[in-house]
Amino acid sequence: MAYIQNHTMEQIKCKVEFWIPEPVLARIEMTAANLETSIEDLMAHALEVYYGNTPVSTQPDTYPQA
Repeated sequence: MAYIQNHTMEQIKCKVEFWIPEPVLARIEMTAANLETSIEDLMAHALEVYYGNTPVSTQPDTYPQA
């Protein structure tokens, strides 16, 4: 997981809280609880799937190309 290798879980959590509106974050937290995982692990996986191997912090205003 390239994103996790270059960032601490606290950095990931801060980015998640910044990017995601509170009501959506609450639903994600509930999903993480239902899956018996941490929100950090769930969101780190989601970021890796979405961005692939591109470090999110170096290109915050770009999107993956199809």
